[in-house]
Amino acid sequence: MENNLILRIACLMVTVYLFSNTVCTPALSEIAMYFSASISTAQNIIILYTLGLGISQLIYGPLSDIYGRRIVALTGNSLFVFASIFSLFATSIHILLLARFLQGLGGGCYSVIAKSILSDVYKGNLYINATAVLMIFSVLTQMIAPVIGGYLVYMFSWKSNFVAILLYCSITLLLLLNFLTETNPGVKNNDKVITTIYRNYIAILKENEFWLFIALSSLTLACITIYYSASPFILQTQMGLSSFKLGLTFLLTDSPFISGCFFIYYMKNKVDTYKYILVGLVTMLMGAGLMIFLSCLKYKSPLLLLLPMSVFNLGTGLVFPITTAKALLIHQNKSGSSGALIGALQMIIVALLCFCFSKIDRGTPYSLAITLFIMTGVCLFGSYYKWLCGVNRARV
Repeated sequence: MENNLILRIACLMVTVYLFSNTVCTPALSEIAMYFSASISTAQNIIILYTLGLGISQLIYGPLSDIYGRRIVALTGNSLFVFASIFSLFATSIHILLLARFLQGLGGGCYSVIAKSILSDVYKGNLYINATAVLMIFSVLTQMIAPVIGGYLVYMFSWKSNFVAILLYCSITLLLLLNFLTETNPGVKNNDKVITTIYRNYIAILKENEFWLFIALSSLTLACITIYYSASPFILQTQMGLSSFKLGLTFLLTDSPFISGCFFIYYMKNKVDTYKYILVGLVTMLMGAGLMIFLSCLKYKSPLLLLLPMSVFNLGTGLVFPITTAKALLIHQNKSGSSGALIGALQMIIVALLCFCFSKIDRGTPYSLAITLFIMTGVCLFGSYYKWLCGVNRARV
């Protein structure tokens, strides 16, 4: 019963930071017009938030190993509430970007603590299954949040999206105060905090397999985030969709991700996880290739972007949950530090890749498709090489 409560709390926490990111997606075009900002500047609303998430997890994770999950979660959530209030009073795009970065710094606690408390109470394959459930709720949030965000922008203005974020994180803070108990049995006050953090990170970073899973999960997540940042300007500016209709499109593109997560959850140990990863990456490559082909057609329709992205996300639903869980299981006894390092590296790599994309993006389906195809190809090559090496070692 207690484990189920922890799983529910973990699902709640990941939905907060994901909701706060994707609810803003339909508002990017309006924010750009409101502040007379460029497309690349408006995309920094997503990028800086993601960067803040990455940096802060390097701090939250190790501290949660030393001082406990509960106090770290409450501290980060409080910072998130403050930043959300600050965002409502932004008078320029730069102040809003600062508020978003502060939101990311606070929101980093949600990701790392959610993974850590699950690792505290679930072990081995049960943890992978719990991670799959977490991913299902994550994608449900990413599906629903843009719809809510699109409706709010359509009915009110872009500021209503940030009001929704403030309400959500405030309610979450109250729930954590009342229901989150300490799950880290080894928690203790340690005077040598910096030394402990350093040693934990060094031990984790020495594992070669850790880097493989980080690369695969980060590039997969970057593909999803790039689509989220680019699609508003393609579907709204070029194809004339309203903010509300834009939000509805994510119901189509994100549903296959959930299908992939359910597949992992129900299949469990029946197939080698490396084969899951390879199948997922091949599916992603097929989706990106289809997007390239359809973007070359003279006929333009939102479906020509949405359908191949749905195929692409079916593959991401297989790859991302497994690679993230596998990376954390390598050092499960340091789940706080490991979860922080995973989240930080993922978010920093995603932010950097999204920033690079924003500088070369031409605002077309073709440039988006080429980017997704190249990134997936890199993942597929690395994963297949690792799997092939493992098979050869087994034969020897």
